[in-house]
Amino acid sequence: MTFYYAEAQHGGFYQAKTPGLDDLGGRRLLIATSARTSWWPWLRNKLDSDLLALWRDRDLTVVFVPHSIYEAVFPSTHVAVMAARPGRISRIIDIDHAGLRDETFRGSPRFAVLCSELSEALRDASGQSGEMGEPR
Repeated sequence: MTFYYAEAQHGGFYQAKTPGLDDLGGRRLLIATSARTSWWPWLRNKLDSDLLALWRDRDLTVVFVPHSIYEAVFPSTHVAVMAARPGRISRIIDIDHAGLRDETFRGSPRFAVLCSELSEALRDASGQSGEMGEPR
């Protein structure tokens, strides 16, 4: 797997060529994370839209590690909710919105329901996790 740092104003986007991975069917993989949650909301929204454009225009498989529920729902087709200690996927939520991902979707009742469902899944996953212990 070869990694390329994407030329962008925001960090966290890595593109990997994965021709030998059968589970990806030879698709290109983009691993992305939002670098900061304190960014201005309009900038976060633009980055979400940029990520969608990359996914759509370059036919990529994207693994995105967001830092908020809203960031997780907006650009996603599926969200994997993880529980800690031991780290594991506790639930996969399908984001079943077939329409455009734009400001109309962000303000829609369906978006609110999906965010609520994800929030509940995170609470459940938190309850499944072992003791927090002392930070390291």
